[in-house]
Amino acid sequence: MQRPFWLFLHSCKKWFLQYGLSLKDSIHLHLRPSLPNRSKHNLFEHTYQDVLNFACEELMYSIARRNLELTFAFGDDPIYVNVDQEKTTLAFVNLINNAIRFSPEGGQIVIGAVQQGDKVMAWVQDNGIGIPVDKLQKVFEEFYQIEPPNTRHYGRLGIGLTIARGLFEVQSGKLWAESEGLGKGSTFKVLLPTA
Repeated sequence: MQRPFWLFLHSCKKWFLQYGLSLKDSIHLHLRPSLPNRSKHNLFEHTYQDVLNFACEELMYSIARRNLELTFAFGDDPIYVNVDQEKTTLAFVNLINNAIRFSPEGGQIVIGAVQQGDKVMAWVQDNGIGIPVDKLQKVFEEFYQIEPPNTRHYGRLGIGLTIARGLFEVQSGKLWAESEGLGKGSTFKVLLPTA
């Protein structure tokens, strides 16, 4: 006898929830030991510009395929941060990939960074579908999608922003979203300590 389709979907959802929770646990349990404190010998000095460029290089095909305009909004002077380059690049790949997915073809993505005292703020801004103001925190929850499941156009699991936030937080960083609402684009901002 064949299993009902709804039962199959339920078991898939259960598996994804278990996978997602273990993924979140991995971020907090496995990445944090590599950063036991913020002393100089545990982290390496990189320029924010290099980290952002590495993240963009991984996504250039997707950016070109959607005919998106990519703008860098930072000066010529290097901005130094003490970060794990691999983890920080992965986090920005998730943010930029999100901007690519939710931007209209031919849209614009702006990636920038500016030093603010002993912190550096970076951002990924798009002119895509935007986020309802009451959902700005909810988008960081595992598996959350703004679209209802029966009308979803963009696919994916809804864990990229959760992963990005975890990767920044284990490095004493902060990630949040800003948007004026649906149809008005969104900006994801990151705050990390300077080198």
